[in-house]
Amino acid sequence: MSAPDDADPESAGSLLYATAPALLSKQDLDWWQSRFEHFALIPVREGRLFPLENPERTAGLILVALEHAKVTSLGLPTVKP
Repeated sequence: MSAPDDADPESAGSLLYATAPALLSKQDLDWWQSRFEHFALIPVREGRLFPLENPERTAGLILVALEHAKVTSLGLPTVKP
């Protein structure tokens, strides 16, 4: 996996990823953390269709991701989930 040439390592964001089954390997997650230190990696203990299967929980996870983005954009310290 490689970042686009114009990828900004200071970019903030959130990556929600399914863990049942695991869609990203440890190497994939390490890559994200090493390239984008201001990204929150948020594991979702459900399958890849979790947004369709559980829309209420998905909405809650999106709110968590938005809060992380707000905190990061203000330059406040973040806590890794």
